[in-house]
Amino acid sequence: MPKSIEMFLRIETSYPGWRNGLEWLALEAYLDFLTKQLHEAELLFRDKAEQEYKKECDDVIRISREQGLDPREDLAVLRYEYDSQKKIEERHISDKAWCSFLPIVWSVFEKKYLDFLRWAHDKHNPGNEFKKHNYRNKINLTEQLQFLYADIGIGIFQANWDYLQGIYLLRNAIVHGNGIIRELDKEQDRTDLLSFVDSHINLHRDGNVIVLGSEFAEEAFSVCRSTIKELDSSLVSHYYGE
Repeated sequence: MPKSIEMFLRIETSYPGWRNGLEWLALEAYLDFLTKQLHEAELLFRDKAEQEYKKECDDVIRISREQGLDPREDLAVLRYEYDSQKKIEERHISDKAWCSFLPIVWSVFEKKYLDFLRWAHDKHNPGNEFKKHNYRNKINLTEQLQFLYADIGIGIFQANWDYLQGIYLLRNAIVHGNGIIRELDKEQDRTDLLSFVDSHINLHRDGNVIVLGSEFAEEAFSVCRSTIKELDSSLVSHYYGE
């Protein structure tokens, strides 16, 4: 079996694997960029928020003095409200960044998976059109992806399909429902996503709103990339052997 992209290119330049690594490298670079930018954004937010808090404190002290009142109680309330709201807004900064990243990860994963399947289908079934919507009415998308692989006639591809389905539903909630689970159209999808979020250590929810951070984004990226790498290796092994 070819051990590198360069060796494989000598065998067949139409194979989609040679582009696979570049797309994941681009996503990895974007992941690093987001991480660094988030850190800078959080520092900038904290600095501006602290400046705003000090202005509010000055106003409270000024008004209290004008009225001959002790400002300490009002300042204590202001501090509590400030700390609570700052924590929420810092989380929102992170949420928005990672909610923008996850749909891109899924988009690359689905595209690459179908690219590989289309190549294998054309190789195994020349002359027959590859139809990715044969199983449109199956229970979920990842089940469709499994059936499409089986249709080629080269066996079954094993992957962490339950986890991948969770990423897919999470992507749908973000893209179509602004991260709100109840906005998903199908009741079964809502139930499945609730179960996925509640059972996952790196995912949380505030009522029906999904809360995710860098840990889950990195994990989802890793699972999607490794799945495509395994699919790549599986097809190379099947068609070209050792």
